[in-house]
Amino acid sequence: MIVSSVAAMQAIATPSSTIEYCLTEAGKQGIFYYNPSDTSVENIGTIISSTAGGCFRRVYAYNTVYASWFGAIGDGTTDCYDAIQNAINAVNGNGVVMLGTGIFFLNKYNAGALTLPVNATGITIMGDGKKTTTLKLSRNVSRAFDFISPVSVASVNLYQNITIKQFDIDVNNIDGAAILPNTTVVTGGSGTSAWVTIDVGNNSNFFPTGALFLPYINTGTAAGNLRSYRLKAGSTTAIEVFLVSGESIATGDTLQGACRQHTIIGMGALGVVGYNINVDTLNVSDIDVINVPLETIPSTLHFDKATTRRGAISIISNTSSSQGLGGYSGAVYAQNITIERVNMFGGAAGFAVIAASNGPEYFIDNIIFRDLYHTTNQLAPNAYSCQNFLIGNCGYGNRVLLERCVGEFSGDVGIEIDALFNAQVKDCLIKNAYTTGYYQTNQNAPAYTSAGAPKTTISSGSGIDNSSTALVIAAFPTNVANNGFLIMDSEVCYYNYSGSNTLFITRGLNATAGVSHADGTVVKFIEIDKQKICFENCRYENTQLTAQDEHKGWKAVRNGVYPGASMYIKNCTYLEIGRTFLSNGGAVTSQGFPNIYIDGLVINTVGINVTSGSGLGSAMYFTNSDYDTTNGANSLIPRTILNLKNIRINGDGVLDTAGHNIYYGISIQHGNWDINWQDINIRHGLLSGSNIIGQNTGITIQAVGTFISGLINNYKFSSVGTKMPAGILMQNAAVGSLLLDDLDFTDVKFDSPTTNAEYRPWFIDSSVTGANKICFGKIKHSIYASTQIAASKVLKRVAVTANYAVALTEDVLGVTTSSIAITITLPLVEAGPTNSKTNYGYQLIVTDETFTAAAHNITITPASGEKINNSVSSYTISTNGGVVKLLSIPGGWIATANL
Repeated sequence: MIVSSVAAMQAIATPSSTIEYCLTEAGKQGIFYYNPSDTSVENIGTIISSTAGGCFRRVYAYNTVYASWFGAIGDGTTDCYDAIQNAINAVNGNGVVMLGTGIFFLNKYNAGALTLPVNATGITIMGDGKKTTTLKLSRNVSRAFDFISPVSVASVNLYQNITIKQFDIDVNNIDGAAILPNTTVVTGGSGTSAWVTIDVGNNSNFFPTGALFLPYINTGTAAGNLRSYRLKAGSTTAIEVFLVSGESIATGDTLQGACRQHTIIGMGALGVVGYNINVDTLNVSDIDVINVPLETIPSTLHFDKATTRRGAISIISNTSSSQGLGGYSGAVYAQNITIERVNMFGGAAGFAVIAASNGPEYFIDNIIFRDLYHTTNQLAPNAYSCQNFLIGNCGYGNRVLLERCVGEFSGDVGIEIDALFNAQVKDCLIKNAYTTGYYQTNQNAPAYTSAGAPKTTISSGSGIDNSSTALVIAAFPTNVANNGFLIMDSEVCYYNYSGSNTLFITRGLNATAGVSHADGTVVKFIEIDKQKICFENCRYENTQLTAQDEHKGWKAVRNGVYPGASMYIKNCTYLEIGRTFLSNGGAVTSQGFPNIYIDGLVINTVGINVTSGSGLGSAMYFTNSDYDTTNGANSLIPRTILNLKNIRINGDGVLDTAGHNIYYGISIQHGNWDINWQDINIRHGLLSGSNIIGQNTGITIQAVGTFISGLINNYKFSSVGTKMPAGILMQNAAVGSLLLDDLDFTDVKFDSPTTNAEYRPWFIDSSVTGANKICFGKIKHSIYASTQIAASKVLKRVAVTANYAVALTEDVLGVTTSSIAITITLPLVEAGPTNSKTNYGYQLIVTDETFTAAAHNITITPASGEKINNSVSSYTISTNGGVVKLLSIPGGWIATANL
């Protein structure tokens, strides 16, 4: 039987269960069968009710439904919310929802967003493609899809096996002011960590509950804070605001709306972060988010929250008990999430999978961001809460991949990675991020599973006081390293495990204090030795932000008390144009992190123009003051590894002529460092006119509390005509053993080349402790220096007046033999400093400076088991003014008197 419309089918007086009904209404065509005993709720798409009782059921294959069946009309003006929501509900978490072609307006009063099914077994929501299918948002429906928290805080909602793809989302320029009004407070109030009644005169334009507001234009003490509100039950004039103790909202204050809302998919309603929501196997692809309003950027408070705060995807967990949402103690996680080929044009928050700052233990694993794009569409005038891509925050987790992602104009970070074991960031581009392009930190301890980091408890019988260094625990977890970091309560320690469930600990690290801890206190192990955050083939470009000590390329910092993961940078590029304010660590900054590995980094800083004021800038800046050698450092804590290889730094521009602005290629300050630097090329085309040593410097190692050992090999420094360029500058530091080999200063230009008065290939200040442990190898001097310097190597001479043991850091021994014979003991060749490359090929000259060696011989003795000229015998200088040159070879030395 042919039926022309849904209404006609509903009105059939005596439907038959044996007849096939063919609906021909446009967009709703299909075959139906009548069931007189079916009492299901009508959705007009797959279920049509009959006035005679019972329902008509559509016949369809593969559990695929079309939004048009349910009444969706893609004309851009008809409200399609119920139609699409009914289509989603109809497949019951297992099927495909086809949106169709057109612009589908979502405008159901106060609906907020389409909701997705809990515990789905496989649901796909898809359009016909970008620019063909569009979901158009409204003030009533300001987000496309929501994950909803459970009704009971003691339970959890699981959203799984969900695919969303192939359409556009038109945000319709819905901003913060459109979502919530600007409201003047009639009667204020103050808080004691409770809901406080605030009279706003008329609350009819407020959503019922849950939204955040931003009172940043206030006289009350709550100014600048995000707080939750709800309508006061039974009132037409009041809302209730959750204020913590000491906060107040004053009469006359302005409450301005804040979205903090996703546009595609995420948690919560109108900005309240979701709680007790698990996400597993979510795939979002091929979506463009358009017509996103520009952010309203506050300028009165640094890092104040933005008012619009629109984002593409915001999977954010929180169980803040301060808002009455706690109580669930099970696992909370987001895992197996893939976002691909999604573009977001506008808004402050691009793509995020995180735990909120006051959230729970939130496990993040197997997150893939691929071929994504986000721009805020405006250059930030100051820093504010904003990101292109963010994974982690206060959560923790295992695997993450960001590949071929592009972010522009963030008011804070481009890409941020927090507390993850394995993060790969590959082939990404970040442009003009206000604070940092690529940022990593730990705000929690990383973990492989949702159980969290390995834990134990204090079990000494009486706890531990504030100074004890022996910690007795219930059990030492399996597969945990025998030394590393731990946290108990809020105190961070470095431990060494000695067996018998006893840890020897260094107390109160990372700005924490040694305090007493009771028996049963949880001890959590921070396995940073297993973390690897790697940036490969990535690029940062800053071409428009020029005037602040921000805008950094890569930044690794300790944010809070947790020590950080190792940073790996491989084959990356940094470009900056037109800086007018020097930035310390403009390309790379590391503060308080244990190990840095960089292999392949090109840094181009073009058009520096700092001709007034004063400042300190550098391309790469490394500091580790948490483990400063003068700041309670303990020998139990290992040295920080800093490996640099294949580094190219090019700086061009103008510095002032008074020496107030100083620029370094690579700068180290504070900490206990083990360096291995290979193939470093620093070219400074920086014009300056001061006579300050080191205003224009390649490498600087300085500051009290800096201890350094290791190797700098194959280092070339070039500069243009400045007064005192310095290839290497060392001040106030301490040296363990440092080899400087294959140094090239051939292209260093400087003033007064005829006298070399301004030539400083290196400057090692008298404040450096252990300067005699610095060993120079092969050196090429500036071609602009005098012939004598250019053709020679500066040799280190040691005056010897008594028996002397040689170190592998000396070039010439000037021996006094006027009154006694002298014995020189050579070092053991086969046990030279690790990585020093001085074991073989080290050269030493011994000379009789007083011309009395015939009467008082100089005896040169090899180390036990080694030889001189293939003989175990000593070598003797017995002629006045005698000179011998020794060269170390495997197993000993070759000595020759023919220099």
